[in-house]
Amino acid sequence: MNRNQVGTGATGRVGENLLEQSGLPLFFEIADTSNRWALEPSNRHGQSVRIWARSLSVMQKEAIVLSARSRRAWRLASDEGPYLDGQDYGPCPLSFMTTGMVSATMNGILAAARQRNVELRTLELVQQNYYAMEGSALRGTMVGSAMPVDLEVRVDCDLDDDALAELIDRAVRASPLYGLLSEKLSSLFTLSFNGAEIEPGKAQALGGPALPPPRRRFDTLCPVRNEDPGWIRKVLDIRDNPDRQAS
Repeated sequence: MNRNQVGTGATGRVGENLLEQSGLPLFFEIADTSNRWALEPSNRHGQSVRIWARSLSVMQKEAIVLSARSRRAWRLASDEGPYLDGQDYGPCPLSFMTTGMVSATMNGILAAARQRNVELRTLELVQQNYYAMEGSALRGTMVGSAMPVDLEVRVDCDLDDDALAELIDRAVRASPLYGLLSEKLSSLFTLSFNGAEIEPGKAQALGGPALPPPRRRFDTLCPVRNEDPGWIRKVLDIRDNPDRQAS
C-alpha cells in the first residue's frame, strides 16, 4: 500500500483513512525497542527526546517519540476535522500539546510540594488553550495564532494564599514547556531530500550529518499490549458540533 496515496473516499473528504486501515491504536508504547533504537539521543541534560514524524494522508500524521532517560518509545497519531479536510479519526496535534502542558504543570506542582513537605490533600488543574487560524495553506496565506493560556489550580492544603501562589508559580516556571512558550528560540536544522543532504537556506544549520530515513521504524511498529489501551477515545463527533473537535 502506498502510504501517501491520495484520493476522494465515500465520505467526500480528500485522502484515505490510513490511520484506521493500519489497525493500530492511536497511542501506544512500542514493544522491543532494545535493538531497533540505536540512534537514540544522548542524554545531555537529564532528559533528551528524539522524535520521528511523517505525514500520511492529507492531515493524518504519526510520530515515534523516544526517551533517552527511560529508553521507552511511544507512537502517537493525529488528524484534523473536516474544516481542514481531515477524517476526524484522531485528535488534532494541539490536543497533545495541551495535554502535555497540563501534565508537566501537574508533575511540577507535585514535585515542589514534596520538596517542601507540603501535603496536597486535593489537586485539580483546569487549563484552557485558545488557538485560531485564518487563510489558506495552499495559497500561502495561512496565519495561526494563540492566546495566553488560562490555568486554574484548585487545591486543598495548609499553606496560606501567598505561599501557595509562590509554590505554584515556581512549579509552572520550572516546566520545560514554560521556557518553550515564553522565550524566542532559534531551531537548528539538517535537511535531506531522497537521501541527499541539502542546505537549510534561511534556517540555521545543525552542523551534523542527516540521519537515515526513518520509514522502516514506522513499518515495523508493534504495541506492547495486544489490545488497545484506550488512552485516546472519541467523545464527540465534529460533525455534530462544528465548533469543537474532541478525541
